Amino acid sequence: MNQQTINQFIKFCMVGSLGAIVNYSIFFILLNKFQVFYIAASGMGFILSVFLAFYLNKKYTFQITGKTKSSLIKYFSVNLFSLLIGLIFLAYLVENLLINVYLSNLLVIGVQTISNFLGSKFIAFR
Repeated sequence: MNQQTINQFIKFCMVGSLGAIVNYSIFFILLNKFQVFYIAASGMGFILSVFLAFYLNKKYTFQITGKTKSSLIKYFSVNLFSLLIGLIFLAYLVENLLINVYLSNLLVIGVQTISNFLGSKFIAFR
């Protein structure tokens, strides 16, 4: 990896950390306060964090100007793919491996961070 990619990944992880906090907070609140099914709660947390992360990654990480509509469509598509893979993985961890739902959701967020960086760099903000 070149230095620019390393710097982008570091910034992406910083934005992702904020996104993960938003994601997990929404997941936790929906699951515990509103008794929303864990798959739906995880999906909602993920989707809301995507919009925050799009804005921050566009401006801060990849420093893209213009192309907001096309970048948003690509970014959302990358994240939707990651969401679907993540939800399948979450269900597998919880239902088949019997891993605690909270730990499982954290593991899924980690996997989604890597897939989202690659998709953001090479598809959405290219």
